[in-house]
Amino acid sequence: MLEARLRSTSQALLDALHLPATTRVMRRLAYLADIYAGHASQAIPLTQDDVASMAGTTRQTVNRILNEARDDGLIDLNRGRIVILDAGGVARRARTAS
Repeated sequence: MLEARLRSTSQALLDALHLPATTRVMRRLAYLADIYAGHASQAIPLTQDDVASMAGTTRQTVNRILNEARDDGLIDLNRGRIVILDAGGVARRARTAS
């Protein structure tokens, strides 16, 4: 378990150093979409501040990225939660975001 946690922390550090914010945010959303896939609404009970902290960026940057994803029909934004509408689209954007 410790090895898995260390690997995860190391990967997060590498991501923060070498990947653009859009990629980091979309990767976190894709990860969270997998975790919440079994829930009826796929609502992720996190704020933009929470996502910003997870992705190593600012809330303002997360707001811009999430609004773009909303405009593209990938997610819906509500107070204190993010609803995944197209998990496949979020996963694709996580791989191709730049």
